[in-house]
Amino acid sequence: EQRTVTFTVDSVNDYLGTSIDKDRMVSILTNLEFVITQNGDALDALVPTWRDDVTGMPDIAEEVARIYGYDNIVPTIPHAVLSSGGMTPKKALTKQVTHYLASVGLSQIITFSFMHKDGLSNMMLPEGDSRYTAIPILNPISEEFPYMRTTLVPAVIEAALRNMAQQNKDLWLFETANVYEPKALPLVEVPHERPMACGIMMGKTTKPAWNEPQRETDFYDVKGVVDGLLSNLGVVGYTITPCGESYYHPGVSANYTINGVTIANFGELHPQVSKNFDLPGKVYMFEIDLEAILDLTMPEFKYQPFSKFPGTSRDLAIVAPVIVTSGEIMELINEHGGEYLHSVSIFDVYEGEHIEAGYRSLAYNLQFRSMEGTLNDEEIDGIIQNIISALNDKNCKLR
Repeated sequence: EQRTVTFTVDSVNDYLGTSIDKDRMVSILTNLEFVITQNGDALDALVPTWRDDVTGMPDIAEEVARIYGYDNIVPTIPHAVLSSGGMTPKKALTKQVTHYLASVGLSQIITFSFMHKDGLSNMMLPEGDSRYTAIPILNPISEEFPYMRTTLVPAVIEAALRNMAQQNKDLWLFETANVYEPKALPLVEVPHERPMACGIMMGKTTKPAWNEPQRETDFYDVKGVVDGLLSNLGVVGYTITPCGESYYHPGVSANYTINGVTIANFGELHPQVSKNFDLPGKVYMFEIDLEAILDLTMPEFKYQPFSKFPGTSRDLAIVAPVIVTSGEIMELINEHGGEYLHSVSIFDVYEGEHIEAGYRSLAYNLQFRSMEGTLNDEEIDGIIQNIISALNDKNCKLR
């Protein structure tokens, strides 16, 4: 069957870098036994039956150039829009997170983007949780992976289990990947792909050695990893609060939030979740919402000279109701500590004899420093009184 190729004079000239007029172009093609007809601003070329090699505009341009004469085409520099290459903010953040986690001893894993909902039920997610709204796959690779994943947790746990089956029991693993959040089911538009990082930490932290005992991974190992990562990313101003995720041990987990948005969580897996997945001993995990971090406005680094004057410190032992968190107390101290308060840290917690039931003793060290001179006791005493007055409103008192 004969075919017709539609083209314009401008498209051929742009392709060749020439300025051949329409009549000349039509004459060349007609002499080659193409039948040319006008089609608005375009031209239709009925291709001879023996020219199976002519299928598109570039082939028409080649025929014109061949007869017009390659020597008659003046060399020109093509116009091009040049731009410097680079990674998108998402890829740059993912790369930074990956490099940091690897640098502190975690091994990167890559798992399938699919899951089974049994993993979500093993996490003890409540009914109605949005993570159960997963995209079914029309042609899953196996019955074990019929849905697009909505969380990285089950896949990371399964990777740990496969390692344990090979007698690799001391594991610090992580993955950075997308989870898939459909706006509605059945799908009517492309799902939202949220970049996440997830890690699992369990077993011994060091290899056997003659000069030191081995230590089990604990809560502060995973907290240190998350704290260090956020510091490396320049994330500041977050609040640490108890985590309400069902798969974490209540009281041994925490959220990192900024302006009410959770950017990360970590903690010990709930004992029942560990049992559901056949995980032995204590297992710790963390999740980082990379999209939430991307949405943050990072403050610029500001440098200032340190004070040449000596600082001073005060220790405060505070008896507080157990329902009042240390974070709330430190927030009050910072709020009422004035411009000379440099830092606050907790160094002791005590419950027991001589402390009323329902209360505990919390001891804090307060560091004060001025850029203008050495602080005297009167100035510090006034600040301490402001802090104590504010703590009294929380039913906290000086011990």
